[in-house]
Amino acid sequence: MLSINKTLLRPLLLGASEHRLTMAVWVLVQTLVLAGCGSVSPPVVSDSELEAELRHQLMEQSMRHDAYLQVVSDLFWPLRIHNTAICNKKVRNTAGFRWYSPASNVRPKLKKEVLQDRYDHNARPTVTAVVEGSPADDAGMQTGDYIVAIGNLKWSSQNEKAFNRDFPKRLKRQLKEGTLQLGLFRDGEVVEVTVGTVKACAFDLEISQKSALNATTNGREITMYMGLLQRLTEDEIQTVLAHELAHCVLKHIPRTTSRIALGVGLDLAILAYSGVWVGAAMTNVMGRVGSKAIEEEADYVSMYLLANAGLDTANRESIWRKLMSDTEFREDFLPTHPNSAERYILLKKTHEEIQAKQLEDGALLPNGMSRRLAGGS
Repeated sequence: MLSINKTLLRPLLLGASEHRLTMAVWVLVQTLVLAGCGSVSPPVVSDSELEAELRHQLMEQSMRHDAYLQVVSDLFWPLRIHNTAICNKKVRNTAGFRWYSPASNVRPKLKKEVLQDRYDHNARPTVTAVVEGSPADDAGMQTGDYIVAIGNLKWSSQNEKAFNRDFPKRLKRQLKEGTLQLGLFRDGEVVEVTVGTVKACAFDLEISQKSALNATTNGREITMYMGLLQRLTEDEIQTVLAHELAHCVLKHIPRTTSRIALGVGLDLAILAYSGVWVGAAMTNVMGRVGSKAIEEEADYVSMYLLANAGLDTANRESIWRKLMSDTEFREDFLPTHPNSAERYILLKKTHEEIQAKQLEDGALLPNGMSRRLAGGS
């Protein structure tokens, strides 16, 4: 193999054109390496073949995304509509359907073209999921419907840009008012429907194509990773959704952000006082402080969210035996999460606590939650 002396290249990487020179040198290095090592001749992939395969893979990815989004939306629905008291002020009207807009800012361009090919919407918003048992389902909305009217605003090929631009605002307004008046194009004709709404916890749902066994929330939206969805059963997915919803309800993200901001301030103060940068040590420490307790709170409250949704909380803890091999039993100085054994026992004990309250016909609220609902911190 060809050996490159970095000392000889260093002068080329200096000056105003450093980036361009670096790229040129990198291309030269790759060319020389390939010239020096090439002993076989793989088939040549043409641009047209590459684009065709990319389109095929993006199409499959889009179909898989929507299939899982339908499943997860159905599982999330009872958690959202039966926990509005616990969600407190974070509540809004919802009709229970998802839609794709041709005006969406999708990148890269090829992915947007694939979505347009798939939905064949001719620049019309397209219904991509209808939640089972929702007002949209009751009104007869179907996946694949093209939305061609909302109120007195009607789609046409002449006003498609204006329609797509105004549709989200009009939809939001009608949802707030409590009733949607929609025109749906299906099987060559327009079907007019009136869709009601219900109150639901105001947290959105999305799916990441990443293969990680993970789920996250930013306090406004819950993101489920494809790797986790493919690994878990529907009951286990619902348990994870309840956990992430609990993070939102308990406002854990702002609390964590405040601690991290304090850590940044401490790091900067140390730098200003001593002239020594400690490598964001305090930011890291403050990000970890209380993190384990936050996860325990979310596990605990998640069981009540499930129970209030009319879902059985028995055996929910079994998810942590399934995921045991994906967690580490380490004694960190400041662990960010309980280990799987701790989480298993906590969920099991919480189920027993909920059972006792149900037998006593008591309110299904987590211990200490009533003060929070009354406006306490």
